[in-house]
Amino acid sequence: MPKIKFKKYKCKKCGFEKEIDTNHYGECYSWGRVNCCPECPPYAKYPEFGGSTTWICMEDPPDGEKIPENWKWAKLGDILEEE
Repeated sequence: MPKIKFKKYKCKKCGFEKEIDTNHYGECYSWGRVNCCPECPPYAKYPEFGGSTTWICMEDPPDGEKIPENWKWAKLGDILEEE
């Protein structure tokens, strides 16, 4: 099991860099107002405005460690059909 440690990440929208403690390599995401990019405008990062932050890991994983698959974003209309 990978250990949680700080890694360098970059905001996918604006390129702002920061360290985030995660247990994996690859993308990670804001959750509500937690881990939102401090440089992006409110409409791009806060969920109440339809925004969120996707962080891209800038470090290579160790040999043999897999990068998790990126999340697939969907809206309610994408997964629910009207009858």
